[in-house]
Amino acid sequence: MKKRFYLALSALAISTALTILVFAGTWKQDNTGWWYERDDKSFPVSVWEQIDGSWYYFNENGYMLSNQWFGNYYLGSTGAMLTNTVVDGYQVGADGRVHPRFSVYRQLKIKYSECVNIGI
Repeated sequence: MKKRFYLALSALAISTALTILVFAGTWKQDNTGWWYERDDKSFPVSVWEQIDGSWYYFNENGYMLSNQWFGNYYLGSTGAMLTNTVVDGYQVGADGRVHPRFSVYRQLKIKYSECVNIGI
């Protein structure tokens, strides 16, 4: 009986110690756009933030950017940085960066040049 008690107590202690509390912030929206409020009531400003596995950029007022290029990165309709896709003819890699030397336009231009050079 004592063994069972200590075994149950040990299992409870281990499960309690291994429990990780995950706190998530909250997405908020007003007439200007979307922002993200962290659990401590702060919000990201002029910074990249990873939320639920996706990267977002927040401007100087704390609003999420969407449907636009920000430097070498494209932020899609949800505001998340796009990866492994083509945007405006540019290849976007797994890291989210545009790779202009691998753009679809450049690849087509090279193919066209090759065809012209061989007389097609």
